Amino acid sequence: MKNFSKIILLSLSLFISGNGIAENKDTRVAKETTTATVLVCSVAGSVIDEVTGEALAGVAVKVAGTDKVAYTDFDGKFSIANLCQGNYSFESSMISYINGESSNLSVTAGDKKEIKIKMKKSY
Repeated sequence: MKNFSKIILLSLSLFISGNGIAENKDTRVAKETTTATVLVCSVAGSVIDEVTGEALAGVAVKVAGTDKVAYTDFDGKFSIANLCQGNYSFESSMISYINGESSNLSVTAGDKKEIKIKMKKSY
């Protein structure tokens, strides 16, 4: 009988301590998520022909050094979300145009950055 009560006490103490550990993990994850959410930014912009000023549709706009890519719509506009604060360069490419670059754009939380990229035809 003594062994049985020891087993029950041991099981109960392990259950209680296990719940405490789980609660600490959940709290830590919530804090990390909240912090990360504050630092997420986005950049929007447009791409135009350098000579005519016409909006270019279907241009690939890439954040240099990452795999984040957005394509311009029929009005030449694009948007890239989920960027952390920092400095970024953007590369643009389209068939029959020389690749363009917009470099060293500073992105901070809460700011709405809008960039304009001009591309020149390749002849």
